[in-house]
This record gives sequence, C-alpha cells and structure tokens, in this order.
Amino acid sequence: MPAAAQTPDSIAWTFDSLEKIGGMRPALLGHPRVIDSTVGSAIECNGKDDAIYGYAEQRSFPLSKKDLRTGQDTQVRMLFETRIRKGGWHLDSYVTSAPKPVESM
Repeated sequence: MPAAAQTPDSIAWTFDSLEKIGGMRPALLGHPRVIDSTVGSAIECNGKDDAIYGYAEQRSFPLSKKDLRTGQDTQVRMLFETRIRKGGWHLDSYVTSAPKPVESM
C-alpha cells in the first residue's frame, strides 16, 4: 500500500507486517498472520485467541475508508480508544457508515 501523508503530529500505521507496526515491535498472542488481500498485505487474527498488543498507554486508533475504484473518501469512520484508569483499561469506540453501500476489504 502507498504510504499515507504524514504530519509531525501523526504516525500512519500500516498493518501489513508482524515485525513492526507504527515503528514499534508488537507483542503477539496466538498466531496472527500476514495474508494477501485485494488492497495488499494485511494482518489476520482468528477472532478467538489471536491478538496484537503494544505498550500499556492510552491509544487512539482512527480508521477511515477510501473507495477502491476512485480513491475518494467514503465517509466510513471507526475510532477505537483505550482509556487507562485505576490500573485497568476500557475501550471507547465509534463507528459510522456511508449513506450508500461501499465495497469492503
């Protein structure tokens, strides 16, 4: 996949390698694997006992989707944020979809 435009305030994380994600080496649980997809390499987890972990700190993980044919923004948005509090953590999330169906990965 082509590299995303970056500003000094952001890091583009491309989930196409188990060696480094966002410049950091992730901790792996189970057996996540790199697969080929219609848009390039991607990480696949089995949804049961596979996971990818980073450092224990508050993180925001925003996702947006482009139309595969035109490259235009589709208005599909997902936001995942971990919040650390009193020795534990919880997840905040937000999802919105486009007004008309779009091709998914």
